[in-house]
Amino acid sequence: MHTEDPPNRYKKSTISEKILPLSDGVEHTFLQWSASIRDRLIVNEDHYLTDVSRRAFIWGTTTGLAKTYLEPQYLSATHGFRSAEEMMDLLGSYYLTGNETEQARNLFNDLQMGEKGHASETFPEFKARFQSAAITGQVWSRNGFGTCGTS
Repeated sequence: MHTEDPPNRYKKSTISEKILPLSDGVEHTFLQWSASIRDRLIVNEDHYLTDVSRRAFIWGTTTGLAKTYLEPQYLSATHGFRSAEEMMDLLGSYYLTGNETEQARNLFNDLQMGEKGHASETFPEFKARFQSAAITGQVWSRNGFGTCGTS
């Protein structure tokens, strides 16, 4: 005779840390918030087995502007979200400018190196100097550049 497993036989995962709600994208950015959402849905997937539960989770972690963006479609009886991914995509369309990659690359290239004698060196200049040193067999040591095999 087959009996069903008791509902509490398998312990669910411990919910990861609290996620601060997304509002206007200033307190923390959409990218930061969405990374936390995606992580939670993976780490605690046993808590979010249905798309309804995933959509409810996203809805519950938004406030202010973010909730305003989601509300018409989330509450629609006829044109509601079909997936949590649709909700994330909609929010992304409001918060992401499409230039994030270019902006990040520009910030990366504008990094200033703090090494003595190179305080005004940009990252591309540092990278070129470092690659040149690597090609010629020089390595970084505590006292600056040295040659491979020497102390």
